[in-house]
Amino acid sequence: MLPRRASGLVSLQTLNLIGCYNLRYLPFLGKMTCLRHLNLTGCEQLTDMPAGIERLHQLQTLPLYVASFSRSDILKTLDQLNPFHNLNLSALEQLNLYGKLNLTHLETVWNAVEAKTARLMMKKNLDSLGLYWGAYQRRSQDVDKSLGIVPKRREASMVGFQVTRAEEILNSLQPPKNIKKLVINGYPGIRFAAWALPEYVIAVEIANCQNCRHLPALGNLLRLKTLYLHGMHGVRSIGTEFYGDGADIRFSSLEELTLSEFPNLEEWSSTNSQNSFPSLRKLTVKRCPKLAHIPSPQSLQHLELQDCNPTLTSVGSLSLLSVLVLENIPGLLTFPEGFIASACLSSLKILSCPKLRSLPLQIRNLTALNH
Repeated sequence: MLPRRASGLVSLQTLNLIGCYNLRYLPFLGKMTCLRHLNLTGCEQLTDMPAGIERLHQLQTLPLYVASFSRSDILKTLDQLNPFHNLNLSALEQLNLYGKLNLTHLETVWNAVEAKTARLMMKKNLDSLGLYWGAYQRRSQDVDKSLGIVPKRREASMVGFQVTRAEEILNSLQPPKNIKKLVINGYPGIRFAAWALPEYVIAVEIANCQNCRHLPALGNLLRLKTLYLHGMHGVRSIGTEFYGDGADIRFSSLEELTLSEFPNLEEWSSTNSQNSFPSLRKLTVKRCPKLAHIPSPQSLQHLELQDCNPTLTSVGSLSLLSVLVLENIPGLLTFPEGFIASACLSSLKILSCPKLRSLPLQIRNLTALNH
């Protein structure tokens, strides 16, 4: 914890706490009315935002904002076991923030009304927004222990509430239109928000949303260059909803796509594949054991397959492929005809494929191969 006397630095403009990993509490900051930059990047143990932050009207930089339980509101609702209600997100309402903002521990936000108080859509100077749910079980148990709540009673009511209301909360956290990077991590809902993603977004990361059954429509984002999808246990198929409607060419600017930890994914629709991923340079597919088919755009230069079904190697000829990585594919016996035939192939890695019997004869024609 920072010393309380730090709150007396009324003329301070920059408070840089980058990498203070063990920092848990901050003193009252309401007197620091000149503060413009409060950098909490890496303060992973921070349990709450400092009191008085809503008074910092000149604050422009705040890359981390921690949502938290309000103990007084918990005490008011113990008898009814109603959701805890806390308006600490309202501190964001009057702040004109620039650059990056990560909202963490959103599992402690209990309804859409509280989420709307952040007024994210009005933060026109933000270019990166992260929405994080997580560590719910540990933090909830800490609160229960201090208040004497019976664990089973809390778990049944609070976890159920978390799942059913998460969709309303996400709908209320619509990002501003000018955002360029969006991260959604640990979201426990089944469906993604009804709002469309901002048209200027360049990078999207969706991770550990294990209850979601379908991916959001992303194919219409004309400027999207990087897409990272990880830990989506509820997704069994990727269909037309992923590509979106109204665009002649889907994922027109996408250059890098990572699909990781989809243990139940069985189908990736190739509908309109001739009009999809025309700019894709790098495709990484990891830990998708049931997936039998992936798109194979001719623009592909880098392909990585790890912990996957061996049928994924049946992608046809990739004439521009320069990097190929195959790792931990126990069922791989041979390579399909033409799979390793690109004249541009300069790097080839084959790791932990114990049943692979031979390399194709075409490997002797890989004049560009140097690794």
